[in-house]
Amino acid sequence: MIFVGKTDIGLVRDSNQDSFVFKELERGVGFAVLCDGMGGHRGGKVAGQLAAFAAMNYIEEYCSDFGIPENTEFLVKEAVAKANGVVFSQSLKNEEYKGMGSTIVVLFIRDGKVSVCHVGDSRVYLLRDGELTQVTKDHSIVQELVDKGALTESAAENHPLKNVITKAVGTPEKIEGDYVTFDFDKDDIFLICSDGLSSYVEEEKIRDTVNLLGVTEECCDKLISLANESGGNDNVTVVLCGNKD
Repeated sequence: MIFVGKTDIGLVRDSNQDSFVFKELERGVGFAVLCDGMGGHRGGKVAGQLAAFAAMNYIEEYCSDFGIPENTEFLVKEAVAKANGVVFSQSLKNEEYKGMGSTIVVLFIRDGKVSVCHVGDSRVYLLRDGELTQVTKDHSIVQELVDKGALTESAAENHPLKNVITKAVGTPEKIEGDYVTFDFDKDDIFLICSDGLSSYVEEEKIRDTVNLLGVTEECCDKLISLANESGGNDNVTVVLCGNKD
């Protein structure tokens, strides 16, 4: 298993509020976390970092204390819940952080099985047999309109509210992210990204780039360049995961 990742501030923002971490725990077992913070000048950056490291710390501590579980659904869900609690707790301690929040994606791989829990509009894509598929569904106003049939997929791409999310970690209530699971085939590649990529680069370009460059830092750099060439209006973060040859 191999992970690579890159993040970039973009061309417009004055700070990078995205955060990511990944780690291979042992052969065939690893995880990645990606967060896109929001809330004021400093709050978003702090929220993204807190969420990412809270999820990472929970997973590492659990696996260290109890071993790697066979069923990892509860692990990724609880990692999201821990991130939510940490971000909300810190938001109460500093007026500057009031109302801060973050998207989160937690992806865990064990022996060819993938578990994902996510909140917000950061995404997971699967590249299999040369085709790119979005495996998470955004928690956003626009996605809700699409689900209701009030908006087409093509119209959603350019909707003025496309970046307004309906769910984030950092709330007083216990939050439940959406959960998906699937097999990790030998030649599969997973791409986790913030909306700084998915909102500004067409899926066809993402697909072609990952097909060409694979799980490499060069691929991350190219995807970030494509986002910046489209205006660089947001921070952009890309994490790729695949099997070692």
